[in-house]
Amino acid sequence: MNEQVLRLILMICICITFLAFEEMNFYDYLSRNIDGKKFNKIMSISVILTFISSLYSIWNLNYIFIYVFELIMLKTLIILLIKKEWKRAIYFSIRNAIYVFVLYEIYITKYL
Repeated sequence: MNEQVLRLILMICICITFLAFEEMNFYDYLSRNIDGKKFNKIMSISVILTFISSLYSIWNLNYIFIYVFELIMLKTLIILLIKKEWKRAIYFSIRNAIYVFVLYEIYITKYL
């Protein structure tokens, strides 16, 4: 396989792992502190959107899933800011910056 294809598949796997971790944390937070039924549709739409964008990215060999990943992370950040969870929003922003840095390092590196 081409090195670029392997790098793309690796980035998709890591991105989905990060997203699963963040969505589980966020869903746990919503179920403990807020009525989770309000946000179930948003959560299910984000999971479906991620799955479809990942399949599309693998099929067409493009990086659209990174934009979808960041939009889903932005959704989480906006909900945290609306609920005035400042500490959780700061920690989430730091984790999100680390995720972007890891994905960027995978993208620019020539040695896997």
